[in-house]
Amino acid sequence: PAPAAQTQYFSLLMIKLLARSTHKVVPIGFAPIQDYPIAKRIMFYGCSFNFNGCDCRILPFINIFPFKPVGKFLVLLRYIWRIRSGRSLLLIHGLQFQYLLFGYLSRFLKIRVGVVLTDEKGVILPSDSGLRIWLKKVDCVMSEFLLKKFNFCISLSVPLADHYMSGRPRFVFMGAYDNSLNNGSKPIKRRVVRPSSIPIFEIVYFGGLKKEYGVEVLLDAVVKLDANFRIKFFGSGPLADRIATASKSDPRIFWGGFVDRSELAIQIKNSDAVVNPRPSQTRLSAMSSPSKFLEFGDFGKLII
Repeated sequence: PAPAAQTQYFSLLMIKLLARSTHKVVPIGFAPIQDYPIAKRIMFYGCSFNFNGCDCRILPFINIFPFKPVGKFLVLLRYIWRIRSGRSLLLIHGLQFQYLLFGYLSRFLKIRVGVVLTDEKGVILPSDSGLRIWLKKVDCVMSEFLLKKFNFCISLSVPLADHYMSGRPRFVFMGAYDNSLNNGSKPIKRRVVRPSSIPIFEIVYFGGLKKEYGVEVLLDAVVKLDANFRIKFFGSGPLADRIATASKSDPRIFWGGFVDRSELAIQIKNSDAVVNPRPSQTRLSAMSSPSKFLEFGDFGKLII
């Protein structure tokens, strides 16, 4: 299964921004992958790479629950010696409990600790067992306790900051991106679409293929479209198989799968419009940032 691409992309963007404002950034983390057996690999070994002048370190772990979170925390403890008391700042991206516990212990070394909030924690998945659902709820309670000990937060939405870091110093910005997806090219002028002259009006969706993202509603809406419309789906998620199957019998549906950013940019540039079907009145939307709309706007495309 594909990782949460948008979240990982945001992590790299944060590293790039921090590297411009401070002389020393040491990024460490783990490969973003779902638990075995959803992901077929059990052992993940460490590696290092250079990004934007920063020496980044991917740490090893065992990809079997419940050894995965415990093992990650023990591996993190090996790196606490790199944090110099009184002179360092620890910035944690995300709400994984092992990261938050590591941050909590770092506070005893008189280190300022902040957290970057991008998504809500503990979302229940259809594949979760009863035990895992219970553990997620316990995890949420313990994580919210630890967060109250942190110094500040950087949040992509006000509701996220209000929920997790109420009363603490915050920096809220409504989405972030750079123009690498569009390669800095000028926005494409929107054109008037006339079915008689343009036989196919192409609409692109990319992202998580989940019901809660409005993708199921979008897929069901295809039957109401004229034959000169086509919706092109790119991404990964539970609805991928349904979309792939539907594309074989309905020419108005195109299944593109999970593609890299360069291919995605080509698809968006060649489209007539882009769509974000996420319901606007849900808790998930309130906790989300409009980063995708910023990317869409950079292409100068009609946004649905």
